Amino acid sequence: MANWRATSKFLGVFFCFASCLAAYGVSEAEVKAAYILNFAKFVEWPSQQKPNNTILQLCITRPDALDGKLQQLNGRQAGGMVIHVHPADLSQEWNTCQIVFLSAEDMDRSPTLLSTLSKHPVLTISDTPDFVMHGGVIGFLLQDNRVKFSVNLGVAKATGLHLSARLLQVADTIYAEPR
Repeated sequence: MANWRATSKFLGVFFCFASCLAAYGVSEAEVKAAYILNFAKFVEWPSQQKPNNTILQLCITRPDALDGKLQQLNGRQAGGMVIHVHPADLSQEWNTCQIVFLSAEDMDRSPTLLSTLSKHPVLTISDTPDFVMHGGVIGFLLQDNRVKFSVNLGVAKATGLHLSARLLQVADTIYAEPR
């Protein structure tokens, strides 16, 4: 019974991100940043990807990603780890990242980046259309003024990431096979 209550509470919080926050004047970028913070709590990385179990590297290619809201996650706790937001040159520094957020501006080089990142346990997230169809793990979408997300579970499994059932319960769409 307690497990059901915890799951219900979790689902309520996640669904509130998708609908309630807009009523309170919270921006789309703030909602997406809050989702990313919560994603970090419900993903497990293989032990070799976490050289320091207390730091979680969130790599961004642009300091203004999501209107700078990702920078506000720096120092926040997620799953017992402290998030370190790290502007990175992904052509060289991706191997230090556990999470990579790719902006729309990165999409011209995303096939190359995703091809490289898909061989390693890195949680790739973007808000560009069809991101998960092109090899990303989590892609945001906006439907009826609500922020939702899709998951490519096949890519996550292929890279060694374990996404919790709780996270998958609130995904709008789950793709089972790598794309």
